[in-house]
Amino acid sequence: MTSRVNSQAIGNEVLTSVQSEQGYVAVHEGISDAVGGSYAAGYGSGTVANAGTIAYNAVLNASGDIAVSAAKAAAGSGALAGAEGVVLEVNQNMNSFGSQLDSLKDATQRLASGSKQLSGGLNQIYAGTKQVDDGLATLNSKSGVLAAGVGQLDSGAGSLLEGVTKLTSNSNALKAGAAGLSEGTIKVADAVTQIADGFDELDLGASQIADGAKQLQNGSQELGDGLGDLKEGTITLHDALADGANRVAENKAEDKNLDMFSAPVELVEHNLTTVENNGHGMAAYMMSVGLWVGCLAFCLMYPLTKYHGKFKNGFSWWLSKAVVAAPVGILMVIVLMMVMSIFLDFTPGSMIKTVIVATVAVTAFMCIQYFFDILFGKAGSFLMLIFMVLQLTGSAGTYPIEISGHLAQVLHKWMPFTYSVNGFRAAIAAGDTEGILFEVEVLAGIAIVFTILTILVFEFRGRCIEKNKKMLYDWIEEKGLA
Repeated sequence: MTSRVNSQAIGNEVLTSVQSEQGYVAVHEGISDAVGGSYAAGYGSGTVANAGTIAYNAVLNASGDIAVSAAKAAAGSGALAGAEGVVLEVNQNMNSFGSQLDSLKDATQRLASGSKQLSGGLNQIYAGTKQVDDGLATLNSKSGVLAAGVGQLDSGAGSLLEGVTKLTSNSNALKAGAAGLSEGTIKVADAVTQIADGFDELDLGASQIADGAKQLQNGSQELGDGLGDLKEGTITLHDALADGANRVAENKAEDKNLDMFSAPVELVEHNLTTVENNGHGMAAYMMSVGLWVGCLAFCLMYPLTKYHGKFKNGFSWWLSKAVVAAPVGILMVIVLMMVMSIFLDFTPGSMIKTVIVATVAVTAFMCIQYFFDILFGKAGSFLMLIFMVLQLTGSAGTYPIEISGHLAQVLHKWMPFTYSVNGFRAAIAAGDTEGILFEVEVLAGIAIVFTILTILVFEFRGRCIEKNKKMLYDWIEEKGLA
């Protein structure tokens, strides 16, 4: 309310001062007097400058006359002895007066220059005064508009005050609305995000639909081509069936025709070999098991780790036991073949090749068990018994390996029984040299590898005995396992 009263008072005061004719006239007359005074001052400064110049000239002339008169007086009275002092004093005074006149001349010139500058400044003041006079006239002509504007300002101030009052009273509602607007904005942002995600999914779906439509188009074309082929094939089938029906109708039910329909293909049988019974089929598997068990029994009974006399080297130690193990292995093969032939009526396709496979197999089995027995003692024989059980599963001696379990298929190619069984089957059934060659080579390689390992173990053990050092076998023997 206070702001409204102040604005109204200021407006009335401005309006009153502008509309006052006397104040306007007084201002105009004051400006005119100032202009006249400035001109009078300029004129007076010029008069002062001129008067200074005239005075200077007059004084200069008078000083010349005085100097001349003084000279004449001095010349006319040369007889007087005291005239010289007077002339000197007058001369000094004249010199002092001349210097003062010079100073007065300089000051007069500076005064004249300042008067000119003052005159230019007064001209500028006059021009500015004229502009002020024009501005006051314009202000006087626009005073009515100013009064109307002040009135509008007064009414607008009242409306502003009422608006501020309403705004204050509705601030709580505005605050609540702002909070609601903020929550709504968040929801709108979330909705926009969901809409954007939906558009992405829609775009992906549209791409998939386009791909599907393209595949559908290609499939439709292929289907159309297939239907055409089907139509052609149906026509061909119809024609062929009709032709066949006509031929069947033409044929008579004779014996040769009936035989042809009942047996259209003639089978020709060619036997590669002959396996007389199931015993011959299982012989390869059981012969491998018998030779392995015989080697296991020999290693358990014969002291392979005992060495008599002075130690020379690992090879001599191995050879001292091999000269006993090798004849025992050959004896096992001979006994096996005699028992099977005499008591079981065993008649293989090639007895010689069967004996060769058996000899190489028993040698490989003996070398394997020989190595583990000298390395672990009696514990090594126990490990060989467990290994035999794994070979019974992985060698495919009873059933084809293709119908065996996964573990058996993994172990199959790593089992010595696999190659002995395959070799025996080839020798018993076909007697083909090429059928047993690969298996004999694998078994011979196994025998050579384990023989070398056995010699190295004997060499190392002999060095430890010479140096009174213990090895793994000695620790096992102390624990009663060897």
